[in-house]
Amino acid sequence: MFLLADVYKWPLKDIAQACQQSLGSVKATLFRARQNVSKHVREHLEKDWQLADEQALHVQLLVKALAEENTALIVQLVNETVPASILHGKHIQMKMNTPASQALAA
Repeated sequence: MFLLADVYKWPLKDIAQACQQSLGSVKATLFRARQNVSKHVREHLEKDWQLADEQALHVQLLVKALAEENTALIVQLVNETVPASILHGKHIQMKMNTPASQALAA
């Protein structure tokens, strides 16, 4: 929600609808997220993290989604309705089915 609101500048009403949350819940989540960035994230930037495979895939997909401005994928990752391993497989397959990649394969 934080990324959709503060990076992509989505209206809060649209975020609430996409994430299946109430407007009040979105506002509260954004308030807490902004506080956490100020208090906790900055102090942990230097720390080494050990992630499980599924967590690592989740982070990789989030980075790709941000770089490609793929808000649909960001919403799926935020809602965590589908495991990251499945989303990763779908994302790779979608890339392989683009006209450019099909032309290269031919």
